[in-house]
Amino acid sequence: MSMMKRKAADGDDDALPASNGGENTRASAAAIIDVSGCDLSSGAIDDDDSLLRFFQRHLHLDPDGDGNGSPGRPSLASVENLDVSRCRLGPHGVSNLLSFLSGRSSSSSLVKLSKLRKLTLQRNAIGSIGGRAVGKFLALDNTLAHLEEIDMSLNDIKAGGGEPTAASTIADGLEGNSTLKVLIMDKCALGPEGAAHLAHALAANTTLTTLELAGNMIGPVGGTHLFRALKSNSSLERLGLKMNRIGGGGSGGGSGIEKADVRTLSEALSG
Repeated sequence: MSMMKRKAADGDDDALPASNGGENTRASAAAIIDVSGCDLSSGAIDDDDSLLRFFQRHLHLDPDGDGNGSPGRPSLASVENLDVSRCRLGPHGVSNLLSFLSGRSSSSSLVKLSKLRKLTLQRNAIGSIGGRAVGKFLALDNTLAHLEEIDMSLNDIKAGGGEPTAASTIADGLEGNSTLKVLIMDKCALGPEGAAHLAHALAANTTLTTLELAGNMIGPVGGTHLFRALKSNSSLERLGLKMNRIGGGGSGGGSGIEKADVRTLSEALSG
């Protein structure tokens, strides 16, 4: 069985480069836009106009937003990979960005990301508000028909609290989503309760092939929920559970259970 693999930078647990599954080598340079590290805090993208200016400035869009673009410069319509990691977006920044991408804002009618396949939101302090925004974005299943991967690692989605929880909203969005194949949520502070919500989504979702949940303090209870969900899930090929203390595998949490092939686990449970 084909397995997707990810590797953190040597000696740095917090360095979690987003997996690309070969997308970066497949796509043209014009279709891969990396603005990671840009400071988008302090109201930099608080409204539709500032969002549009941001895309025009960093993605070199044609001002008319007609999809033609300038010679040698990509238009928004050509973007397949958008990386806004480490941009200090915060809860409201990521909410505004996702609203723009989903077509719900007034300016987004000018420009379309119809080919977007991968969105990276790593380390943006999005909190629970931003986490719920991601869940609502996932629930808009056909808004971005080609979106296959979201990496939201290194965001504490419990920060700020509130109901419903971010994990439950993300799970609700996943249940009916039919386009996303890869969801990376390493170090998002899910805990056992968050794992239980995702397990419920796995029981219904039929398209997700990779779910990365390293370093989420899931523990044995959360692991049990996830493993039971595999009985009714036929699409998932990889479930990443390193550093979760599921099997009592010592300080590193890398027990045999956490490294096992997800299909093998499912078959063992059904037996």
